[in-house]
Amino acid sequence: MKKWLLWLLTALVSLVFIVAGMSKFASPENLVAQLHALRLPVAGLFPWLALWLPILEILLGVALWFKNWRTAAWLGILPLTILFSLVITWAWLRGLNVSCGCFGDVLHFSMPAALLRNVVILAVGSWALCGSARRARD
Repeated sequence: MKKWLLWLLTALVSLVFIVAGMSKFASPENLVAQLHALRLPVAGLFPWLALWLPILEILLGVALWFKNWRTAAWLGILPLTILFSLVITWAWLRGLNVSCGCFGDVLHFSMPAALLRNVVILAVGSWALCGSARRARD
């Protein structure tokens, strides 16, 4: 039961990252506009992020489907999700009323909903990595 549930949750996280990456890849100018709306102090990086962030998200999402790459994918997804959560929290605490921008124009999440989603991703990833470490020890 636990293996099946972890597989299902990992598949859902994979789809989240693939869809998020594809939606950003389809509209990089929209991603740059959403980043500007968050008023981040690193505006010079926005064009670079608009190019590489979607590719990274797609690659990490796809890597979760391959057993040999799953641990590496989680080790990329977890810090990225923490970073996303920090950005969302920073904007929320500044009183900005914007969508998180996670899925471009495809889906819009409120900041609290995006943070909740990220907590679930962090929990699933932690569970997967703990299980992976346990199997490696045995």
